[in-house]
Amino acid sequence: MTTPGAVYTATVDDSLAHSMKLQLLPVFSPLTDTSPPLNPYLTGIGNTYDKVMLSPKLEDCQHGHPNCPPTTVNDAFLQNAQTNLENGHNQIQDLQSERLPKSLEPIRRFLLDNLKTTLRLEEARYEYIKTGAVAPLRTMLDQYCRTGDEGLMPSLEQAADAETRRERSAYDWYNTVWRCYRERSLGYPAGAWKQFVRQYHVRESATLLE
Repeated sequence: MTTPGAVYTATVDDSLAHSMKLQLLPVFSPLTDTSPPLNPYLTGIGNTYDKVMLSPKLEDCQHGHPNCPPTTVNDAFLQNAQTNLENGHNQIQDLQSERLPKSLEPIRRFLLDNLKTTLRLEEARYEYIKTGAVAPLRTMLDQYCRTGDEGLMPSLEQAADAETRRERSAYDWYNTVWRCYRERSLGYPAGAWKQFVRQYHVRESATLLE
């Protein structure tokens, strides 16, 4: 698989094609960084066994479209943000429904947990940006972070307009909750991937393009 940024190659046992779509290998491989949509888009080389998978951010957009990258919260931003939330739900449904060998199930669960958590982050941000409601942000902060991070809330509560709410929720709040989540997570199931590699004689490589 080749993209403008990297090349992923793999050889596998012929039997694997009966258990999964081979083009999904980079989605589960610890060598690669992948980004939405789930139909895998290889964006670069990952830190081995430090793989995560994120739901689309509200700001994700196609360059050339109105307000891309976003500089203000307007109708175009909110419509694009809604589309990204829908894509996040579709991404989760696709990953849940994919046919996989049993050895990849722990990795599927790990990636789904990543996706569901980051989708909740973006849904909380959307509600906050649109309405100013801080309760969804506080709920996620309280769920994942220990005491000591409450200082974020006054800044979020005092944001004067939607664009300020977008910026403040995109950086300090998002990064804090994501850090807390990662600290609680058991991380990428390296043992499951190693078992899968042995079972299907997988030999893989990923190379960045110059």
